[in-house]
Amino acid sequence: MGKGSAIVNISGTFENGAKGWVPYFASKRALEDLTVGLAQELEEKGIRVSCVSPSDTATESYIKYFPEDAKDANSPEDVAKLVADVCEKDETGKFWVIKKGSPVEAGYHK
Repeated sequence: MGKGSAIVNISGTFENGAKGWVPYFASKRALEDLTVGLAQELEEKGIRVSCVSPSDTATESYIKYFPEDAKDANSPEDVAKLVADVCEKDETGKFWVIKKGSPVEAGYHK
């Protein structure tokens, strides 16, 4: 990757690592820590590294397994638009939380 490139990791927005979700929760936290380290390591090369942290997203699988919650979930298109917007920002090491019905906000480990 060259100067001006952007890496956007996708994490997840959680309140806790509830029973049955611990491996998934831990992997998302690790990804956020990786984002911090990569942002620091690649900054001098002009490569930006950020993270988008969506709450529930109404993908096909989400709708299949959680149909009762799908109406309150982010649309995949909204998450994709945020990723594209983050790629255009001249910032690194930032975390962006997206939750349907709330403004996008900067955050970390939400």
